[in-house]
Amino acid sequence: KAQWDAFVASRLSQDFESVHSQHAQIREKLEYNHRLSQKGYAGLEDELEETMPGVEIDRSTLWKRARQDKHGNIPYPKVAEKAKLIDDLQKQVSEGKVRVDGSKDVLTMALGPEHPGRLRG
Repeated sequence: KAQWDAFVASRLSQDFESVHSQHAQIREKLEYNHRLSQKGYAGLEDELEETMPGVEIDRSTLWKRARQDKHGNIPYPKVAEKAKLIDDLQKQVSEGKVRVDGSKDVLTMALGPEHPGRLRG
């Protein structure tokens, strides 16, 4: 009971409210929400490797699957638009019309270049 009271008090504090509102503002800026819950991309990749053995799973496939619901639908129109573009680009790559090379992969072509930042070796 004492632990619960301490937890509730911590969540009702001004400090928590301030941090919570900052994170809510950051979350609102995200354009393409994922639906991965706690498993994250690593868990999704493991799941796909089990269900699709022998198939190379690239970043664009992971990105699309991370935004699908359990029925395979993408509920957000903006995300569905990008998923269709990814499908089109993957088809062009498989037909040899578009070439992927290093950081110029299907996902980068569909979403644009990644945010520049510090590289870690």
